[in-house]
Amino acid sequence: MRKSLLGIIAALFILSSCSEDIDLTAPYKDITVTYGLLDQDQDTIWIRIQKAFLGDDNALLYCVIPDSLYYPASLQAYILEYNSSMVQTDSIPLVRMLNAATKDTGIFAAYNNVLYRGIEDIDPAFTYKLVIIKPNGDTTTSTTGLVDDIIMAYPPTVATQLDWEPTIPGDPKKIIVRWVTDANTFAYQLGFTFHYQEWEAGTPGNVTDTSFTYWFAIFRPLSDFQCFTNQVCYDITKEQFYGMITNHIDEDPVGTPAPNVKLRRFIAIDFTILQASEELYNYITINAPSLSYVQKVTAYTNITNGLGIFSSRSSGGLKNLIIDTQTSDSLRLGQYTSPLNFVP
Repeated sequence: MRKSLLGIIAALFILSSCSEDIDLTAPYKDITVTYGLLDQDQDTIWIRIQKAFLGDDNALLYCVIPDSLYYPASLQAYILEYNSSMVQTDSIPLVRMLNAATKDTGIFAAYNNVLYRGIEDIDPAFTYKLVIIKPNGDTTTSTTGLVDDIIMAYPPTVATQLDWEPTIPGDPKKIIVRWVTDANTFAYQLGFTFHYQEWEAGTPGNVTDTSFTYWFAIFRPLSDFQCFTNQVCYDITKEQFYGMITNHIDEDPVGTPAPNVKLRRFIAIDFTILQASEELYNYITINAPSLSYVQKVTAYTNITNGLGIFSSRSSGGLKNLIIDTQTSDSLRLGQYTSPLNFVP
C-alpha cells in the first residue's frame, strides 16, 4: 500500500511538472489565394495570385514581407478558352508583372506588388478556365462564363427626356429603367448619378462641376423585376428621385449672408447598370459581414485547391440624360427641392 501511494504521488508530480505551453500553430500548408474578374469590355485581364502565410510570430510582422504573400517567378498561370462543346480553342498566358499598379496603403506589403496580366479579347460565347501551377507542382483552377453587354430598352437614347412629373392624369410618377435580360447575368445593381453645377451668389464666375451617385440594392432579375417577357425593369419613383437629391445636397444654413447663398444648375443624369455572374453574386452575399450574433463559419469560394474568386462582371447604361420641362420646373420650385436654389 505504501509503495502504491508513493507511485501515485510520483505520477502526480511528473504530470504537474509538464509544460503548460500549447502550440497553436498548425503545420504550414501552401494555400493559394486568387482574385480575378473577367470583363469582355476590357482589353487587359488582371489576376491576383498570392498565398496564405503562417508563422510562430506576430502575423503583422509577416504581412509586410512580400515573400510571405507572393509566389516566386517560377509560378505558371494561364487561362484556357472553351467553346460551347467544351473544346479548347485558345490559351491566354498570364505574365507576372511587378508594381504594374499602385497598391493601396495598409498593413500588407505595398511594395513589390505582384499581379498577373493577360492581353487578349474574350467573348461571352466561351467559357474560361484559370489554371495556376505552383512551384511545387500543385495545381489551382477555377472556371467561369462571361456576362454579356447591356442593351438598353428605356431610356432608348440620350435624347430621351426623363419625366417624373407627368401631366396626363393617371400616369405613374416614376421612371421605369429597362434593359434586355442577359442569360449569363445572375444579378444587377442600378446606379443613379446626378450632375449639377454649384456657385455662390456673390461669385457667379466661380462655378464648380459636381455630382453624386446613389446605388440601389443588388437584386436578382426575378418576377418582381421582369417585364415584356425578356426585359429587366427597375422603378425609380418621384419620391425616390427628389429624396436622393435632398439627401445628398445640403440646404444653406439659416442666416447665410446673401452673397454666400449657393445656387445650382442641373446638368445631366447617368444610369449605370452593373452585372455580376452567379459566382460573384454568391461571393458578395455569402461573404458579407454577419449582422446577427450567429457568426459565419464558412466563406464562399469557387477556387479548386485554393481560396478567392474567379468570375465575371460588366457594366452598361446611358449617360448625359436630361429631364423634361415639368420635372425641371419642379426641381426649381417644387416642395422637395426649392430650398436648394436650382436655377434655369
